[in-house]
Amino acid sequence: PNGEESQPARSCSDLAMDFQGKKDGYYYVDPNSGHTQDKLKVRCVMAKRQTCVKPSTVTLQQISGSRQEQTLSQSMGSEIKYLIAHNQLTYMQWISESASQKLTFSCQHFGLFGTKSLKLVASDGTMLVSSNGTTAGDDSHSQYRVVSNDCSSSTSSGSAVVMVQVPRPRKLPVVDAVLPPQTTSSSKLGVTVGEVCFSGLPTSGRSSQSTISRSKRSAAARMVAESSSV
Repeated sequence: PNGEESQPARSCSDLAMDFQGKKDGYYYVDPNSGHTQDKLKVRCVMAKRQTCVKPSTVTLQQISGSRQEQTLSQSMGSEIKYLIAHNQLTYMQWISESASQKLTFSCQHFGLFGTKSLKLVASDGTMLVSSNGTTAGDDSHSQYRVVSNDCSSSTSSGSAVVMVQVPRPRKLPVVDAVLPPQTTSSSKLGVTVGEVCFSGLPTSGRSSQSTISRSKRSAAARMVAESSSV
């Protein structure tokens, strides 16, 4: 499969391995390798073997601060959605080695990293917390990194960028966020949700990769069946 609409590849990692001349760009993939009716269009970064999926809504509406913790979904009416079916996402997570995602926050008198800091809700329902100031023994697989920060207190205005890079792909994409309480009624927050990018298997040992991938596909199939029966 060459990634065209009529021949979707399993992932961008497969395309990078099988067609080494392929350039970065948009291609079609079918992670569950079933019928192609549920194929999806993704952005491929060939050098990093990444399959990148867009959110349904990139920029979220401005959110007013609250004196209590609140979630994005409470303000928006739903969790953050992505342009990928649940079944396909499950397979994408299981055939990948790692995943990453960037979120950008624009703040107006909105503090994200004070006494209580921003928490991100992972795809598997766990919480991702800031790696800044954590102590030894904290789970590094459940952390995000603050890349830049102009949103440290309720007097702040500017932007903050956070990056999530996890070796457990099941944690991404981010589906919600818990926002810290604010002290002023004029607090406003905007959110730009970045693509979630799944990185493929290493280039060495193609035969061993096939064995691993078959095992992961079987596990993914069990997960999909279990979630469908709930």
